[in-house]
Amino acid sequence: VIVSSKSNNQSSEFTSPHSVLSPVEIDSNVTTDVVDLLQTIPGVFVSRTGGAGSQISINIRGGDSSHVLVLIDGVNVNDPSESSRKFNMPSLKSIDIERIEVLKGAQSVLYGSNALGGVINIITKKAQNKNALIADYGEEDGLSNSLTYYGKKSVFYMNAFYNKSRGISAQKVGTERDQNTNKGVTLNYSYSFDKFEMDWQYKVLDTFTETDGFGKDDLGAYNKQVQQIMSQKVVANHGKNKLVQKLSFNKSDRYNKYDNSGYVIDNYSGTSIDNDINYTFNLKDKKILVGISNQNETFKKSSVEEVDSALHAIYLGADFKQEDFFYSLGLRNDNHNDFGNFASYSVGIGKNFEKRRQLKLHYATGFKAPTMYQLYVEKDGIYNPGNINLNPETSKSIDLTYKQMGVNSYSVSLFDTFIDDKIFFSG
Repeated sequence: VIVSSKSNNQSSEFTSPHSVLSPVEIDSNVTTDVVDLLQTIPGVFVSRTGGAGSQISINIRGGDSSHVLVLIDGVNVNDPSESSRKFNMPSLKSIDIERIEVLKGAQSVLYGSNALGGVINIITKKAQNKNALIADYGEEDGLSNSLTYYGKKSVFYMNAFYNKSRGISAQKVGTERDQNTNKGVTLNYSYSFDKFEMDWQYKVLDTFTETDGFGKDDLGAYNKQVQQIMSQKVVANHGKNKLVQKLSFNKSDRYNKYDNSGYVIDNYSGTSIDNDINYTFNLKDKKILVGISNQNETFKKSSVEEVDSALHAIYLGADFKQEDFFYSLGLRNDNHNDFGNFASYSVGIGKNFEKRRQLKLHYATGFKAPTMYQLYVEKDGIYNPGNINLNPETSKSIDLTYKQMGVNSYSVSLFDTFIDDKIFFSG
């Protein structure tokens, strides 16, 4: 089952190109670094600017790293305080991760803005059979603890971790070790009764990374970020049909300092409140998904007054099958308080053959609204330009995939993605 499809489609009947890292693959991997795990997924490429905790770029099929939407349990966690709204992936560890789903190509029909080139959905554990304490020692020291308490109809799960890396210098001839410290806590409470399921989650990620200036070691430079994520999910089962309501709050505060360069970068803060309600009709050989979503963001830095934006959407999806064929259709309309309405759509067809072989074709469009940094930050030297006239970036992606399922499985894909109105910086 692909949870990221929102209507829990079977992988064998989901036309959108995707990959999944299973619990076995995650637990059997020697690394607890989510960034390293992502590099094992076909079509996902990761590059670093330095040692542990340093800035990274995640590209799906060669796309821009700012075009990747990151979800944790379906909650949008992209950083509203960051200039291109990327998520700080090095802050995550795989200790409490159940599985990772990656949707490739434009996914705006389901997830709206930011899903221009793909979606990474990180699904966390909600419980464990045994409480655990794990300690690591070496170039990276770490300590993590997970506890699970079972009630009659409820489950409480807690995970906390501390990780410190001795690091390396980001400079070719540097000698200073740029250390990285990660701390995090996840609290999850689930309750189910009759036809209702409820889930509340609170997560905080605190990272501190020593950095270098331009061309030499910088003993006083650092990046610090504290991100808090709160979410509520309610599921009401009505026969075979299902109503899902998800409300989330995402707040990020970032502090950057560059000593040897002679200046201090402003502190940044951003918040995002997302609310998504959808209903799935499960009919014979058909699934119909209808939903509405709202997103409200704020952004500020020490030298700029707070600004805000709003994005409202309605979307529709349909999946159906007929004998060995399966089809999908999707349509979405978003309304942004600055650039107005934007429509995105998707269409897919697939066929299952004998001996668990499959061929499918998928076409989709996507968009990304300009970030508030890109729209509103006042011109303050050449490093902080804002442009209120920017249009959303758009994409068109098409994918043809042949897949052999079973014990010896493989897939071959031919794809093309086109990006228009690309936003970039010009000094």
